[in-house]
Amino acid sequence: MDTDATKYHSKVELTESEEDNNKISENTRNVNKSISQKRVLTPQEIAITFRIMAYRKCERQVRGRYRRRSLTRAFWFIMFMMLFLSLMGAGIGGQLENVSAWNRWPEFGTLVALFLVMMYVYYKITEVVRWCFYWLAIATLALLIINRGSIIDDKKSGFASTYESRLVLIVLGVVEALTLIIWILIRFGYPKIVRNFTWLDTIWWWRIKPHDTKGIDGETVGCFRYFAWESYSMWFRHGIVKYVGEVDEDGHPHGLGEWIDDSFDGECLKGIWERGVPVGPFHSRGSGTGDAFNSVRVGLVKNRHTPWDEYRPFPRPYQSGIETLVASVECSVSGKYFKHLPRADIILPPNLQNSTEDDNESYISPIEYCLGHLMTFASAMGTDFAAKEISTITIRLTDKGLTITGYHPTSSTTSRDEIVVRRVPIKNKLNYSKKEYVIEIDEWLPSGSFSPYASTHSINHSIQRSSQECIIFIHGFNCPSKFAIETLGQFLALADLPDYIKPFVFSPPGANSLWYFGSKSLGSSEGAMNDFRTFLQKLSDAGFCNIHIIGHSMGCMLAIKYLDVFEGLFHTIGSSNDIKFYKDKDALMKLSTFTLLNPDTAYRSFIEQDYVKLSNYCDHITIYSNYRDFALKIGEILSGEKSLGRQTGDLSYKDNLLNVDLIDTTQLDVNIHKMRHNFFNLNRLLVDDLSDIIVFGKRARERKTRLSGRRGVGREGVVYTFLVAPSYVVNK
Repeated sequence: MDTDATKYHSKVELTESEEDNNKISENTRNVNKSISQKRVLTPQEIAITFRIMAYRKCERQVRGRYRRRSLTRAFWFIMFMMLFLSLMGAGIGGQLENVSAWNRWPEFGTLVALFLVMMYVYYKITEVVRWCFYWLAIATLALLIINRGSIIDDKKSGFASTYESRLVLIVLGVVEALTLIIWILIRFGYPKIVRNFTWLDTIWWWRIKPHDTKGIDGETVGCFRYFAWESYSMWFRHGIVKYVGEVDEDGHPHGLGEWIDDSFDGECLKGIWERGVPVGPFHSRGSGTGDAFNSVRVGLVKNRHTPWDEYRPFPRPYQSGIETLVASVECSVSGKYFKHLPRADIILPPNLQNSTEDDNESYISPIEYCLGHLMTFASAMGTDFAAKEISTITIRLTDKGLTITGYHPTSSTTSRDEIVVRRVPIKNKLNYSKKEYVIEIDEWLPSGSFSPYASTHSINHSIQRSSQECIIFIHGFNCPSKFAIETLGQFLALADLPDYIKPFVFSPPGANSLWYFGSKSLGSSEGAMNDFRTFLQKLSDAGFCNIHIIGHSMGCMLAIKYLDVFEGLFHTIGSSNDIKFYKDKDALMKLSTFTLLNPDTAYRSFIEQDYVKLSNYCDHITIYSNYRDFALKIGEILSGEKSLGRQTGDLSYKDNLLNVDLIDTTQLDVNIHKMRHNFFNLNRLLVDDLSDIIVFGKRARERKTRLSGRRGVGREGVVYTFLVAPSYVVNK
């Protein structure tokens, strides 16, 4: 993989027009290049990508979507089951007419148990099993008709003593077997053939033929017509696919590109490709369904001796050493949510170089190794797209002066008392007569990215680079690194954070274990703390200025424990470095926000000891609690201590309110499972609330459109609740 992320948008950029806001067009020196000079892709060049996209289509249909449990469907199924069991009871009852009612209880118990089993199957097992029950019900009805109201023939002994009964049973067995075979073929066989079996001729099987590319703008384009058998619908369909974008030397999509499939179950995918495979970041939407799914990139820092997808009953013995990698996470964001998403795949494996820090010429910091690949969709589209996306700015007044969210000063002498904003025209590369404008702020530039007009200014690039911020997510126990990445990736896909904020997951050693006490002990060990300090030091060396730490469950306890290694890495509140808006070389970092989600940490320990240490480094502390959190309730029983994550009252010590924003999520009931322990990445209110904390640095009292203080309005430290109605409240 090319380690230079800018290669992906070196030739193709995204331009917006009134006719098509999402169209990739060419960016060449001669805009009026004739259509005959285009490179038109052949079916052979697009074959690999076509199979991959066909597999994605199969996967979405076969794996299915989440759906609400329907009471109407449950009612009619119960009626069907009762009718079916009544028929069986009537058929068996004729053979038991000479048996006393008291001696019939085994048959009655069998019918009740069978009914309960069928109900469980209806809700828990796949569609194919339900069809098997339907065939069984039809066969039972047929036997009742043949044997005149009895499943067993009255005149002859035996269950299938007549020719007609045997024929029904044979047909039933054949139909049941065919149902299972067809289901296995559709669900497992065909998708696997599409993805892995090279002997299948792609062009022949899908009847791929070139289609007219007239009217498609782009330096490299492809348009094809196909005729496909779709296993999930058991039918054949025509369709047209188009690709516009960058390709590699073999003609496979590579870099920035857009794929459009006009079939109902096809998708329109725009983003980054690698050797014909969409690797993200990308945005995609179903052509007919409208379901949207995005891909984001997340960095991972973990113990190098622990596989990223491993579950264990007990934690491994600690071994020193950490490694970093980058994963792409595809998530559902709109419409129906798919059961196989979110899904993480490694796109940048750990750096296995043999050089050390002493080899200055060849050594690459693990964080530097990942940063070039931690791009967002906006940054992958190019500078023009990013500039046009900035249509609003947020200026905040703080105790340290004026700040602009998402911008950094061009020098250390930039005034914090006044800001000059102006509208600046830029050239439209396709239509010189059309005027376009972007925002320019004197002596300020967008953080972590270069502005299209940056060449006209004298910029301190070290200050610009160090304006990047970092999210560190520390997860709880019983959670492999892969699942933690998928959890954070779902949040990032919905939050759509700016590019200058780089996301990392820190996976504590032992967190993939089912043994709670073992994971807790290993995660807070001296070796784990040293690993976390090493990670922070690498971030500091890479030039990061502001750090946002988010902990969940046991990860909150570990995050508080790791405060012991902050000295020498973060400046303290009120120090001289606290007034700076960027990081000088060898200066300390700033802990901008510290957020605890359903924290599994002792309440008394936090208010008496931990808060003092934490408030020494961070003045923006947020806690999301839930009194009905069942997992934390179990933790309280095991530990015999009150959990901070179940506290919904004011946090105070010696009659003094703590400078903490406590958000009570007990009343929320959307996108929350029965455990009520992990929902921050799906609930829209929490996603937006966390975004305001990370991006804008807003305290709870400033988020008035979403939160309401229960008492003591305007005071810091009070409890806040969300301004939302229960999901069951509707208009009359």
